[in-house]
Amino acid sequence: ASEELQSTNEELETTNEELQSTVEELETTNEELQSSNEELETMNEELESTNTELQTINNELQERSGKDKADGSCMMVIATDAPIDARNLRRLAARAWLGMARTGSAASNGSGDYAIAFSTASQLRIHTSEKPPTQQIELLTNDAMSPLFLAAIEATEEAIYNSMFRATTMSGNGHTVEGLPIDKTIEILKEHRSIK
Repeated sequence: ASEELQSTNEELETTNEELQSTVEELETTNEELQSSNEELETMNEELESTNTELQTINNELQERSGKDKADGSCMMVIATDAPIDARNLRRLAARAWLGMARTGSAASNGSGDYAIAFSTASQLRIHTSEKPPTQQIELLTNDAMSPLFLAAIEATEEAIYNSMFRATTMSGNGHTVEGLPIDKTIEILKEHRSIK
């Protein structure tokens, strides 16, 4: 009976140690949960703050939407010194639309956007004093156009961003268009990780 009591006592001590270990694990887990809860509360506060800012911006945009519709015109001009014929110049001009789309433009119903491209290559010029009825000129092939297409897209996108950030508040004919608030725009872009 004494051996059985001793064995039972040892089992109880082992069980007690296991329970104590479990309690410690639960306390650690509870601390981790409390820390996670605090982090979630902080994140929730930040989200509420961001939501409030976005709501304010949305309200401002809605107030203006009646008088400042998304209509307007953008004239995109691509100039190159590459020897390109008229067909490939049309193709090059069409790439400007991709650059414009990268900025978020949807070319709304009332927008009157245009893109033109021209080449300043001297060999493409037609001189009135030329006597021969035909002429030989070197032109870029279709396969050589891809780098120029990419350049036109990136240059158009950059030009639009530059014009938006450098524009100042303007008034005329009873209307005022505010310049883009650069600091606020950069802050919003950083918050949404669009820029670093």
